[in-house]
Amino acid sequence: MKNRSSVLAHRLRHSSLPDRQGWVTLDVLVHEEGFTLEEVCEIVQTDTKGRFVLSEDGGKVRALYGHSVPVDLELKAENPPKVLYHGTARRNLDRIRTEGICSMKRNYVHLCTTMDSAMRVGSRHGEAVVLEVRAGDLFQTGQAFYSATSSIWLTANVPPEFIV
Repeated sequence: MKNRSSVLAHRLRHSSLPDRQGWVTLDVLVHEEGFTLEEVCEIVQTDTKGRFVLSEDGGKVRALYGHSVPVDLELKAENPPKVLYHGTARRNLDRIRTEGICSMKRNYVHLCTTMDSAMRVGSRHGEAVVLEVRAGDLFQTGQAFYSATSSIWLTANVPPEFIV
Protein backbone atom coordinates (compact mmCIF):
# COMPACT_ATOMS: atom_id res chain seq x y z
CA MET A 1 0.00 0.00 0.00
CA LYS A 2 2.90 2.36 0.74
CA ASN A 3 4.01 2.43 -2.88
CA ARG A 4 0.45 3.17 -4.07
CA SER A 5 0.22 5.89 -1.43
CA SER A 6 3.35 7.49 -2.89
CA VAL A 7 1.90 7.22 -6.39
CA LEU A 8 -1.31 8.90 -5.22
CA ALA A 9 0.67 11.64 -3.47
CA HIS A 10 2.65 12.29 -6.63
CA ARG A 11 -0.48 12.48 -8.81
CA LEU A 12 -2.21 14.86 -6.40
CA ARG A 13 0.82 17.09 -5.81
CA HIS A 14 2.79 17.21 -9.05
CA SER A 15 0.63 16.30 -12.06
CA SER A 16 -1.86 18.15 -14.22
CA LEU A 17 -4.77 16.25 -12.62
CA PRO A 18 -5.70 18.61 -9.75
CA ASP A 19 -8.18 21.40 -10.37
CA ARG A 20 -7.50 24.95 -9.12
CA GLN A 21 -8.32 23.92 -5.52
CA GLY A 22 -6.21 20.76 -5.72
CA TRP A 23 -9.10 18.31 -6.09
CA VAL A 24 -9.07 15.23 -8.33
CA THR A 25 -12.27 13.26 -8.84
CA LEU A 26 -12.30 9.64 -7.77
CA ASP A 27 -13.67 8.81 -11.24
CA VAL A 28 -10.45 10.11 -12.83
CA LEU A 29 -8.28 8.18 -10.36
CA VAL A 30 -10.26 4.98 -10.97
CA HIS A 31 -10.82 5.19 -14.73
CA GLU A 32 -7.66 6.97 -15.87
CA GLU A 33 -5.05 6.33 -13.18
CA GLY A 34 -5.73 2.67 -12.32
CA PHE A 35 -6.74 3.02 -8.68
CA THR A 36 -9.75 1.29 -7.19
CA LEU A 37 -12.27 3.27 -5.16
CA GLU A 38 -11.54 1.09 -2.13
CA GLU A 39 -7.80 1.61 -2.55
CA VAL A 40 -8.07 5.41 -2.60
CA CYS A 41 -10.35 5.43 0.44
CA GLU A 42 -8.01 3.11 2.35
CA ILE A 43 -4.97 5.23 1.48
CA VAL A 44 -6.73 8.40 2.65
CA GLN A 45 -7.94 6.80 5.90
CA THR A 46 -4.69 5.05 6.84
CA ASP A 47 -2.07 7.58 5.74
CA THR A 48 0.00 8.23 8.86
CA LYS A 49 1.30 11.53 7.46
CA GLY A 50 -2.19 13.00 7.05
CA ARG A 51 -1.46 14.01 3.45
CA PHE A 52 -4.92 13.49 1.96
CA VAL A 53 -8.55 14.45 2.46
CA LEU A 54 -11.78 13.41 0.77
CA SER A 55 -14.28 16.08 -0.22
CA GLU A 56 -17.46 16.39 1.85
CA ASP A 57 -19.45 14.64 -0.87
CA GLY A 58 -16.85 11.84 -1.07
CA GLY A 59 -16.35 12.30 -4.82
CA LYS A 60 -12.94 13.97 -4.81
CA VAL A 61 -9.60 13.74 -3.03
CA ARG A 62 -6.71 16.17 -2.64
CA ALA A 63 -3.31 16.44 -0.99
CA LEU A 64 -3.19 18.88 1.92
CA TYR A 65 0.40 20.00 1.33
CA GLY A 66 3.48 19.36 -0.78
CA HIS A 67 2.27 20.68 -4.13
CA SER A 68 4.59 21.82 -6.89
CA VAL A 69 1.70 22.70 -9.21
CA PRO A 70 -0.29 25.89 -8.59
CA VAL A 71 -3.31 25.17 -6.41
CA ASP A 72 -5.33 27.26 -3.99
CA LEU A 73 -6.15 25.06 -1.00
CA GLU A 74 -8.16 27.96 0.43
CA LEU A 75 -6.17 27.84 3.66
CA LYS A 76 -6.64 30.74 6.04
CA ALA A 77 -3.61 32.43 7.54
CA GLU A 78 -3.21 31.61 11.22
CA ASN A 79 -0.95 32.49 14.11
CA PRO A 80 1.59 29.63 14.26
CA PRO A 81 3.17 28.12 17.36
CA LYS A 82 6.07 30.15 18.70
CA VAL A 83 8.55 27.51 17.47
CA LEU A 84 8.33 25.10 14.54
CA TYR A 85 10.91 22.68 13.13
CA HIS A 86 12.36 21.99 9.70
CA GLY A 87 14.09 18.72 8.84
CA THR A 88 16.71 18.74 6.12
CA ALA A 89 19.94 17.06 5.10
CA ARG A 90 23.18 18.24 6.68
CA ARG A 91 24.57 19.07 3.21
CA ASN A 92 21.97 21.88 2.94
CA LEU A 93 23.06 23.75 6.07
CA ASP A 94 25.51 26.21 4.47
CA ARG A 95 22.93 27.31 1.89
CA ILE A 96 20.18 27.58 4.51
CA ARG A 97 22.37 29.62 6.87
CA THR A 98 22.94 32.21 4.11
CA GLU A 99 19.68 32.06 2.08
CA GLY A 100 17.18 30.79 4.62
CA ILE A 101 14.72 27.96 4.04
CA CYS A 102 13.21 28.23 0.57
CA SER A 103 10.29 26.31 -0.87
CA MET A 104 12.51 25.05 -3.71
CA LYS A 105 10.20 23.27 -6.20
CA ARG A 106 7.20 23.25 -3.83
CA ASN A 107 4.64 25.96 -3.27
CA TYR A 108 5.52 26.36 0.42
CA VAL A 109 8.15 25.57 3.02
CA HIS A 110 6.92 22.75 5.26
CA LEU A 111 7.45 23.08 9.00
CA CYS A 112 6.66 20.51 11.68
CA THR A 113 5.31 20.94 15.19
CA THR A 114 7.68 18.33 16.64
CA MET A 115 11.39 17.67 16.36
CA ASP A 116 10.71 13.95 15.81
CA SER A 117 8.58 14.51 12.72
CA ALA A 118 11.09 17.02 11.35
CA MET A 119 13.85 14.44 11.89
CA ARG A 120 11.85 11.86 9.91
CA VAL A 121 11.45 14.36 7.06
CA GLY A 122 15.13 15.25 7.07
CA SER A 123 16.23 11.62 7.12
CA ARG A 124 14.60 11.09 3.72
CA HIS A 125 17.18 13.43 2.21
CA GLY A 126 20.42 12.19 3.76
CA GLU A 127 22.07 12.73 7.13
CA ALA A 128 19.28 14.54 8.95
CA VAL A 129 19.45 17.74 10.94
CA VAL A 130 16.57 19.63 12.53
CA LEU A 131 16.42 23.40 12.49
CA GLU A 132 14.36 25.39 14.97
CA VAL A 133 12.34 28.18 13.36
CA ARG A 134 11.14 31.20 15.33
CA ALA A 135 7.75 31.06 13.63
CA GLY A 136 6.00 33.34 16.11
CA ASP A 137 8.56 36.10 15.55
CA LEU A 138 8.39 35.66 11.77
CA PHE A 139 4.59 35.84 11.92
CA GLN A 140 4.89 39.15 13.80
CA THR A 141 6.68 40.64 10.76
CA GLY A 142 3.60 39.96 8.63
CA GLN A 143 4.61 36.60 7.16
CA ALA A 144 1.59 34.35 6.56
CA PHE A 145 1.46 30.83 8.02
CA TYR A 146 -1.08 28.14 7.19
CA SER A 147 -1.96 25.05 9.15
CA ALA A 148 -2.14 22.20 6.60
CA THR A 149 -2.67 19.52 9.26
CA SER A 150 -2.42 19.45 13.03
CA SER A 151 1.34 18.83 12.70
CA ILE A 152 2.33 20.54 9.41
CA TRP A 153 2.55 24.30 8.88
CA LEU A 154 3.21 26.06 5.58
CA THR A 155 4.83 29.39 4.83
CA ALA A 156 6.48 31.06 1.81
CA ASN A 157 10.06 31.02 3.14
CA VAL A 158 12.08 31.40 6.32
CA PRO A 159 14.79 34.08 6.30
CA PRO A 160 18.04 32.98 8.01
CA GLU A 161 17.60 35.38 10.93
CA PHE A 162 14.56 33.35 12.09
CA ILE A 163 16.47 30.06 12.20
CA VAL A 164 18.02 29.09 15.52
